[in-house]
This record gives sequence, C-alpha cells and structure tokens, in this order.
Amino acid sequence: MMNRFFYILLAVFVFTSCQNKHHDDHHSETESEATHADTNHSDPVLVGPSDEPPMYSKKFMEAFKQSDELSGATLLGKFMIIDEDTIPFPADPPLGEQHILTGKQGEMSITLTLDRINQSTILYKIEMAVTGKESYTSKGEAHISPLFYLAGEMDESSISGISYGAIQFDDANGECYTSIRIGREEESGAGLLGKLIKNCNGELGDVELEDFPTLVEK
Repeated sequence: MMNRFFYILLAVFVFTSCQNKHHDDHHSETESEATHADTNHSDPVLVGPSDEPPMYSKKFMEAFKQSDELSGATLLGKFMIIDEDTIPFPADPPLGEQHILTGKQGEMSITLTLDRINQSTILYKIEMAVTGKESYTSKGEAHISPLFYLAGEMDESSISGISYGAIQFDDANGECYTSIRIGREEESGAGLLGKLIKNCNGELGDVELEDFPTLVEK
C-alpha cells in the first residue's frame, strides 16, 4: 500500500515539474521576442537604412555646430527644433527632383540645372553663353545656412513684378562664390523661379542680383 502511495506522489511531482518548465520556457521565449522587438525599434525620422544619403551636408553640420545661436537646437529629419519651436526645412526645391531653369538678357543666356540631394544641399550646373564669346560652365554643391529661418530672402519676379520669398544656397571657394536663390510666385507660373549672384565666370563677367532677369523653370 505504501509503495502504491509513493508511486502516485512521484507521478504528480513529475507532471507538475514538466508543466512549470513548459510555462517558464514559454515566458522566457515571449520575453526574448519582446526584447528583440524593442531593440530593433527605430524612429524612421531619425534613422534610415545605411545606404541612404545623409540628411545634411558636412558643411552644413560644421556651420550648425559652430553657431552660438543654435547651441541648444536639435535636428530631427525635416525639422529643426529650437526650444519649443519646430521649424521645417525649406520645401523648395523638392527633394530628389531635377529642375532646369533658364533666362536670357540681350546676348547672354543662362541655364541652371539643380537637384536637391538632402535637406541642406543642392547639386547645380550653371551654363552661361554670350554671342561671340566662349561659353562658361560651372558645377558644384551649394548649401543653405543653418540660420535659414532668420535669413529668408525676397526677390522680385521679372515676369510679374511681384515679390516672393526665396531660400539661398551658397557655394564659396576662395574668392569665387555662387549664390542661388530659389522660390515660387504663382503669377509667374507653376514652376520654380531663380536668381543668381556669381563671379569667376571667365571672360563673361560677374552676375549680380539685379543684373539678370529671373530664371524660370522650363
């Protein structure tokens, strides 16, 4: 009788132990899955695939870090956070699109091709031609200032005569500089408008803001 009672107790103990082990294993597996999910969670605004280009150029970041006015600011994707203010980066020119703007005055014609590659930078090509002179082409990267929210420009469309807001992208190399100002004005058409400030143009001379008509997107 005692032997029979002993075997019953042994069977209950073994069954209970197996049930507890199964519960513990399942709980550990669930915890592991939750931890794995948390570890791999990332904010898509802040973190992108490693093969994506950076959101800001090196020159922009250097200027941003050196600015006393931005000592407490944070960059968050398409936005700059300053205290309690959320400031969007300029929407124009649209990211990842190529735009061609042209203009002509007298015997000089200018074609500006640009491509916005990230929040701070455009790639540009400027082609200048004057009848009877050698044409001039320049290429480069131009960047907005980290203080762009304070430095909005106002230009006047030579098509409509109406003023419009513009954002300025700059490229400087020693004594040579290129400033490209981009905006929109609905009475002048649906495309982008552009103005140039540029020197070091070979024998064609400098281009100042008021020297040349508004460039218009084709």
